[in-house]
Amino acid sequence: MEASLPSQAPKPIYPQPTVAVRIEKCIVLFTGVSKIALERTKGLVQLGERCKTIEHELVQRSAGLHSPEVRAAVDATQIALQVILDQCEIWLDKGVVQRALNTDIIQRQLDTWNEKLNDCMQDFARRIVFEVLNVTSGYGAEASRFYVRMLKQGETFTALLQAIKRNTDLTQQQVQLLMNRAQEVQIQSKQLTSQERDMLYDSLRSIVSKSKSRQVFPLVEVQGILEMDDHTVLLNHSSDIYRGRLDGRPVAVKRLRDPNSSPMRVAKFMYEGYIWRMLKHNNVLPFLGLHVNPRGEVGLVTVWMPHGDAMQYIHNKPDCDRRAIIRGTGEGIAYLHRQEIIHGDIRGSKILIDEVHDITGTWPQARLADFGLAASSESDQEAVYDGTSASLMLTVCRWLAPERCNSGPEGLPVFASDVFSFSRTMLEIATGTKPFPEQKAVFHLIKRLCTGTLWPVRPVGDKIAESIITDEVWELMMQMWAAEPTARPTMVRVQSKLERLL
Repeated sequence: MEASLPSQAPKPIYPQPTVAVRIEKCIVLFTGVSKIALERTKGLVQLGERCKTIEHELVQRSAGLHSPEVRAAVDATQIALQVILDQCEIWLDKGVVQRALNTDIIQRQLDTWNEKLNDCMQDFARRIVFEVLNVTSGYGAEASRFYVRMLKQGETFTALLQAIKRNTDLTQQQVQLLMNRAQEVQIQSKQLTSQERDMLYDSLRSIVSKSKSRQVFPLVEVQGILEMDDHTVLLNHSSDIYRGRLDGRPVAVKRLRDPNSSPMRVAKFMYEGYIWRMLKHNNVLPFLGLHVNPRGEVGLVTVWMPHGDAMQYIHNKPDCDRRAIIRGTGEGIAYLHRQEIIHGDIRGSKILIDEVHDITGTWPQARLADFGLAASSESDQEAVYDGTSASLMLTVCRWLAPERCNSGPEGLPVFASDVFSFSRTMLEIATGTKPFPEQKAVFHLIKRLCTGTLWPVRPVGDKIAESIITDEVWELMMQMWAAEPTARPTMVRVQSKLERLL
């Protein structure tokens, strides 16, 4: 009898996907691919629109400029634009399926083409800016206005800033030439309106804040023979003030105390000079330029103020017009804020006095000085501001806004902190003494000020102070030193009120 074969186990029967499920999976897969393809299509369309925008900008920016350099830059950019436009059209004509199957290739080409456009625009920007400056320096008002309009518009200026950020040696040399020419126009041109001058200043400040150059631009370097005394006349936190003579004219020279300062501090010092050189206001101390001695030490050269700072002047002439000093200081700070500049260290010792003689008599004109903490509000502040050290805190705490007590970025100066410091300075000028003169224990004072448990008291019994600090002025001052920065008025509003109240 034959042995029976063992029966085989039945194969498992897996449920087969229904037609509906298969269709659903296809839809999901196709939808994902279509979404990516749609993104690539959008990228191609946007790149095409960018090419058309740049082509229009080439025509607009190069109008009236016929140098071979500008023409070559325009031709090179137009050739690149045409090649990229043709490639975009080829991909768009292929249809959705082809684009869906080649999404990675399209993305790589989009990145390459956008980078190519960036390079072309940076080269065009450098060439056209120099050419426009050449035209500006020789043709008066209309060319100057054309230059001002050209800056801060479209991709030209953006590309220039991108080139500067790359920080190549060639770019830095060109930036140096650009700043020389642009500052010459900004400082010397009598054709520009105040609004156009402010626009040009804003452009120059953007260039300076992006540039990594440590060199002195020749136009900013002081011209003439500078002689300096051997001994300092004033010691600041990290710099020394010397008296000197520039072609026989009395000047003040501010130098970093440490001749081997870090590149960051030197850059901050240079930045201060570049920005200061572009400022022009009756209540800002005139800046004559930067000076570098044979040892490579950089100095900021300013007009010498024989009457000293506001507190020295008030001490020597207690019956002087203190209202004029407060008004002038407010106007100077408001001007800085309009230029997007934060002073960062406002107090009586930072306000120098220049006496003005006119038909009304002699009165003190406030001149804001010592921009050692000054920063552009749109630049990298930490690159130009190295914080409030413990030793400096001991000196400035009586004027410092409470938020400045914080460490890190939160402790950086802002417009509102300038407003706070000015309110304390108003009290200082009105009374002739620093805020909280009765507080002798400085560390305890710092703790109370930073925690908001100590606030100024309205002066009583001081006739001069009482005549200046009326009810309305005191109310304004309390608004200015509000604990919350957002609750403080702007300097524009403060200046407007002071013109009416003082």
